[in-house]
Amino acid sequence: MKAFLEDVAQYVIDNHNEDLDKVTIIFPNKRASLFFKKYLSNLVNKTFWAPNLLSIEEFVENLVELKVVDATHLLLQFYDIHKSIEKENSQTLDEFTRWAQQLLHDFNEIDLHLIHSKKFFNFINENRALEVWNLNQSEITEFQKQYLDFWKKMDVYYHQLRDKLHSLNIAYQGMAYRQAAENATSLSKSIHNPLIFAGFNALTEAEEIIITHLVSEKKAVTLWDSDSYYTENKSQEAGVFLRKHKVNPLFSNNKTFMWDNNHFNTSHKQVQIHGVSGNINMVKFASNLLQSMANEHTLTNTALVLANENLLVPVLQSLPDNIANINVTMGYPLKNSPFFDFFELCLVLQENAFKKNGMYYYNDLIKVITHPTIALNHNITVKLSRFVSIITLKNKIYISAAEFIRFLDQANDSLTAYILPLFIHWENNPQKCIASFLQFIDGYLIAQKELKHSIDKQLENEFLYEFTKEFKKLTLLIEKHKSISELKTLKKFLKQIIQQKTLPFYGEPLSGLQIMGVLETRTIDFENIILLSANEDILPTGKTYNSFIPFEIKKAFKLPAYYEKDAIFAYHFYRLLQRSKNVHILYNTEAGGFTNPDKSRYVTQIVHELPKYNTHISINEHIAHLPVAVAKKTKTEIAKNKSVIDSIKKYLQKGTSASALNTYKNCPLDFYYKYILRLKEIENVEEIIEASTYGSYLHKTLENLYKPHENKVLKVSDIDTITAKSEQELYSSFTADYTKEDLASGENLLLFTLAKKQLSHFLSKEKELLNKLSKTGQSLTYVSSEINLKKEISLSDFSFIVNGQIDRIDRIGNTVRIIDYKTGKVESKNVMLKSINGIFQEKETDKAIQLLTYLYLTNELPSVINFENTAGIVSFKALNQGFIPLKIEKETKITSTDLEVFEQEIKLLITDMLNTNQPFEHNKDAKYCSFCN
Repeated sequence: MKAFLEDVAQYVIDNHNEDLDKVTIIFPNKRASLFFKKYLSNLVNKTFWAPNLLSIEEFVENLVELKVVDATHLLLQFYDIHKSIEKENSQTLDEFTRWAQQLLHDFNEIDLHLIHSKKFFNFINENRALEVWNLNQSEITEFQKQYLDFWKKMDVYYHQLRDKLHSLNIAYQGMAYRQAAENATSLSKSIHNPLIFAGFNALTEAEEIIITHLVSEKKAVTLWDSDSYYTENKSQEAGVFLRKHKVNPLFSNNKTFMWDNNHFNTSHKQVQIHGVSGNINMVKFASNLLQSMANEHTLTNTALVLANENLLVPVLQSLPDNIANINVTMGYPLKNSPFFDFFELCLVLQENAFKKNGMYYYNDLIKVITHPTIALNHNITVKLSRFVSIITLKNKIYISAAEFIRFLDQANDSLTAYILPLFIHWENNPQKCIASFLQFIDGYLIAQKELKHSIDKQLENEFLYEFTKEFKKLTLLIEKHKSISELKTLKKFLKQIIQQKTLPFYGEPLSGLQIMGVLETRTIDFENIILLSANEDILPTGKTYNSFIPFEIKKAFKLPAYYEKDAIFAYHFYRLLQRSKNVHILYNTEAGGFTNPDKSRYVTQIVHELPKYNTHISINEHIAHLPVAVAKKTKTEIAKNKSVIDSIKKYLQKGTSASALNTYKNCPLDFYYKYILRLKEIENVEEIIEASTYGSYLHKTLENLYKPHENKVLKVSDIDTITAKSEQELYSSFTADYTKEDLASGENLLLFTLAKKQLSHFLSKEKELLNKLSKTGQSLTYVSSEINLKKEISLSDFSFIVNGQIDRIDRIGNTVRIIDYKTGKVESKNVMLKSINGIFQEKETDKAIQLLTYLYLTNELPSVINFENTAGIVSFKALNQGFIPLKIEKETKITSTDLEVFEQEIKLLITDMLNTNQPFEHNKDAKYCSFCN
């Protein structure tokens, strides 16, 4: 079965064999030209001058002699028009861009379909006026007036834009097409050589007038690619446009419509439809298919077609190794390159710095200096990581540009010089930004050569080359259009420009596997096809409607809406299949996000219709099940060999704590990681004060406030003195790590305000206690605060140390109170024990163990001996409860006997810790696992 372009090549030879170089062939896209040349060269056994091959866009642009400009250039020209119309009421470029792009798209459609602009805009104005019309004849609002005024100005915008572009000899696509159509008679006089329009389907009004006029003048012929399967059946949307062309006598050569084929009725096809769960699984499944196909035969006549072009990168990453030749016609999107992400992060860094007088927000800075593209070797990575550590250690939320540049300059390392331009403060100046990016690229490439990385970084260099071209274009635009005056605007325009750009792949264009988008398959045929993402709402795209023109008005003026777009996609789908032999259609069965799990209605149609239409077409459907690798659940345990036992002993000899003992009780494996291996959580900058930090600030404040009163009887007047200094002392504690600005707003301000309230409440409760004691003739002696203690305990062959820091010791009458401050909520049940025996085997005893440890450590202090000892907690979230004492069998007095029992329990725990037959393993009943790293 001949390919369509092969038929076109044969037609050209049959009709223009002696003057091939004088023929111009116009295709819907550029890609067709390459394949056409291959077929033509196969048919001609001699050296010849090839025909002139053009896309329809190139043909029209040449015809009208207007340069069609890109979207960014057009938008800036349109903004100049906006400013001239609105004058003092003009919007910023950012605000303008939000609606202008859509309006330009509508203008383009109006011109492509040759809509009478005056009638059209009058009709819209009347339609919008009806929208705000009200029967009670009340005055319309100011907003409604502005709304109507906008629509009245559409006609002005349209004509002024066209006039300005004409004066500059440039145009947008629709404008060029309209000019060609409206001047078809005069323009056609310049055409003397034969034209062939090949492979078209849906024509805009402008295209139809241009082509029909040239055909009527005997200067052109049309070659169509259709099949009677969808042209003769009026219910087939794929044939909507071709049915219209078939009845146009101008499109028939000798009363024959060239060509209406019958491939679907006569060919043999194997169609496999695969439902696959998830995009990545679909890509993997396609990779498996390709691997099998490559093992059986070459992939010269095979296409992998992506209905969802976002899958290009995962597809490229999943291609099997046994595929020798690949040609990617789509190009690699520049927006997917790591440098685009990097440059955008730099813009965000500088944009936010401008709002903070040149101070870099730590998170923005860390994202830039840890980005994988910035460092060319390990030494630079280590150097930049060191600065991240400095930020974290000093808890710096904002860093000046000068501070970072000083850090880079310290080592006089010439290799890091390329980084410097990115961190000179740009002061919201787009020109400084672009200049810095270009300096960075130049320095990056020089440093790369010094490190001899140029060969290894070829792909990165291709990206940088493309970015250099775009940055230089931007420089010209910024100089010409003063509208790009802020980094925010530059960021938006950079994103818009880059999203349109692709990095071309240099593969084997005429051999091997072809990876294409649906639109790129126009006029090209393949025997083997794998089509990905054949889901409804992707193929076709669904009833998307992005236009200022209401749907009803579009229909009234015969502008294309979603029905016409669906018909175009239907044609591409059926045309792709009509000459194929082996077809694999994949769709995603997974619902979620914007994915419709239903297969495309086109797929459903062929399942129900094609096997009946042609019994030689076999269609099979199945849901694919990819093998899933199930990770074996392994039990993590650490055997206590000699090395581990030595590490445990070394740790214990330095000193363990109540917190460590509780950790071992709750999860031995967690204890091993934290205290023996000394693994820590990654430290981050605390932008918002965390609970542990908040508690440490309150502890430090109370320590400083009460320090002058150690070993003294507290009086009410002392509390008044403490209260007077409390807010300033609290502020000093907080500002040791946070600036005044950090505490001036947001969550940090709320936390500081809460701390003031809790501190004030605590001191008022102190006064209440002192007043109450005074009435009974008692007093409170403040003994000490934040005291560090340790005690040695001996086993039969080994001694270890238990240590701890006690928040407060005071004495009321004959009772010494060991107090632990808690900023979290504590209830009396949390410190109530039935017995000390087996305390390390019980749950919910952590706070009791901590208090018993403190009592054990203080038992022999001179200030404690000869007094009754008790320990308890003061909870800042439950200050009304006051001192919450530890109780053993409902007794608050803790005796020496109790502490001896507790010492024995500690020894049993340490013995278990040193037991070589008892490995460190996870406690499956531990309740804090969801918070454990």
